[in-house]
Amino acid sequence: METRGETSTADPHRLSRAFRRLSDYFFLVDERDDAMANLTLDDARRVSAAAEKKATELGVAATVTIVDSGGYVRTQNRMDGARFGTVSVSTSKAFTAVAIGAPTGVLTGLTQPGQEIFGYADAAAGRIAIFGGGSPLVRDGEIVGAIGISGGSVQQDEAMAEAGVAAL
Repeated sequence: METRGETSTADPHRLSRAFRRLSDYFFLVDERDDAMANLTLDDARRVSAAAEKKATELGVAATVTIVDSGGYVRTQNRMDGARFGTVSVSTSKAFTAVAIGAPTGVLTGLTQPGQEIFGYADAAAGRIAIFGGGSPLVRDGEIVGAIGISGGSVQQDEAMAEAGVAAL
C-alpha cells in the first residue's frame, strides 16, 4: 500500500488515468486570455444573493465566495452567524471549482487513501477542496468563475451552490 508522497513503480500511468477520469467532469474551455468571458460584479452579486436566499431557506448561516475565471475573489459574504472558518473554506471551494473546471465534489472519491490522486488536496499550497460546495459558473460554454459555499453540511453547501449557479 502506498503512503502519502510515495509513487507506485508498478503502474507509471496511474496518475494520468486518474486525471483522464477526472477530466470527464471538466468543461471544455478555450483558455486564451482574449477569449475569456467576464464575470461582472453584478453577476457575482446576483449569484451570491441566490445562494444566500437558499441558505436562509435551509436555515444555514454560510459564507458565499464568488471568484472570477482566474480564481480571484469578486464577492465574499459571510452571513450573520456564519463561523469565521467558513471564509477560507468557501474560498478554497471556489478556487478549486474554477481550477479544475468541475464541481468540487467530484474529487472526493478520487482523493481518498489508495485512490489515484490521493494527496491532491495538498496541491496549490493547500487551496484545493476535495468535498462538495464549489461549482464552476459557466456562460456560453465558458467558465467565467466559480462559487464556493461553506457553513452547512456538504449536501446543503451543494444545494446553495446550485442555487447560485442557476442565477447566472
